Amino acid sequence: SELNEQGSQVAQTIQEGFATAGAAVGAALTSALYKGYQRFTTIQDSTKAMTVVLGDAAQAADLLNEILGVVTGTPYNLDQFAEAGKNLVAFGAPAEKVPGYLRAIGEAAAASGGSAEAVGSVVNAFGDAVAMGKLIGDTLTRMAIQGVPALQILANQYGVTTQEIQKMVSEGQIPAIEGFDKLSEGIMNGTNGAAGATAAFAGTMEGLRSTLSGAIGGMGAAIARFGAAII
Repeated sequence: SELNEQGSQVAQTIQEGFATAGAAVGAALTSALYKGYQRFTTIQDSTKAMTVVLGDAAQAADLLNEILGVVTGTPYNLDQFAEAGKNLVAFGAPAEKVPGYLRAIGEAAAASGGSAEAVGSVVNAFGDAVAMGKLIGDTLTRMAIQGVPALQILANQYGVTTQEIQKMVSEGQIPAIEGFDKLSEGIMNGTNGAAGATAAFAGTMEGLRSTLSGAIGGMGAAIARFGAAII
């Protein structure tokens, strides 16, 4: 009858709807598990790499856990910062200072658009100076290209003019770690002095999530954390 035919059509439509929904849920779960697996292997691989550099598995695990705390709640992925952290330690940065440096680098990179390339560029600038044991002009130039007013920050932190800080850098008077401590503090909290005020970048990474690209990055990171939790 016509009524039975209509009933059959309704039932078929419902079945097709469930099938489509099931496929969508299945695809989402598969994606989450894949991203979770990638995150899980990133943690394992990074811990192994950190262990080689530090020579201590427990210290490597603790450092990676702190780096994880830096990226959680931001649009950045763990692998970007784990690699950066490993490189900083390999360059000679003290392990206990690396999370603070990475947070400052991430905030600064986010202020200039938030790309992984920006993070890598600033890390390399940090790393080269650490390897040399002192800040050099190229370090400040490369940071400036990524939107970090490093010259002004250092001048204010040392209580001198930009001309004086340039001379100090050119003469190799600023040890790398001391300089990066002051740069990191200035990036996070802002500075004021003879070189003029510089902005505080703290919170920029989280703020980046409100942009479209940041929201997409944050969603991807959240999916990866969910998948890793399942695994």
